[in-house]
Amino acid sequence: MGLRLDIKGLTNEILNKLEAELNWAFEAWETEVYSKMKTAEFADNAEVEAELHKESNRIIAYLKANTYVIADSYGTGSLMLDNIPGFQEYRNSDRWNPARTGKAIVGRPEGTYTDAFGKKRKSEGSMEGLNIEGMEMLHGKGIIEPSSPSYALQDAEKFLYGTYLPRAYKLAIQNVNFSKYLIEK
Repeated sequence: MGLRLDIKGLTNEILNKLEAELNWAFEAWETEVYSKMKTAEFADNAEVEAELHKESNRIIAYLKANTYVIADSYGTGSLMLDNIPGFQEYRNSDRWNPARTGKAIVGRPEGTYTDAFGKKRKSEGSMEGLNIEGMEMLHGKGIIEPSSPSYALQDAEKFLYGTYLPRAYKLAIQNVNFSKYLIEK
């Protein structure tokens, strides 16, 4: 008598259990990001999402964060970090202020533009290239201030990779009944 392992059945069960546990892990990641955000305006408009796709014998996850989350997490203006994912792509887009050569928030050239958050704006051009951090916005809408990084994404990522994913894998494996995939020959 011999035993044969039903690898296909075992793989399917492990993937199903892992998918369920990963859903929990990524919900925890989303909650973690939101809880660590500190700039009220950014937090009010924040959107993070984790998507799981199961394809045959693998699971692919996509973690998404909108511009508000990235701005809160990595900071803005003269206080922003240097290692912002996708920053070079943003600098090469039409949303980047062509008069901005450093980190500081500076006035734009005259004309209409779309800001980093997708809002249509208009500039008179009178402050083009000048540092406007600390200045009052037009129509008394507050002060133009850089924001320091909250590290919301970075901290949530540490928890995801250091705690949530290992836990998900451990629980998925613990909940598999391996004996039902051993078949007598």
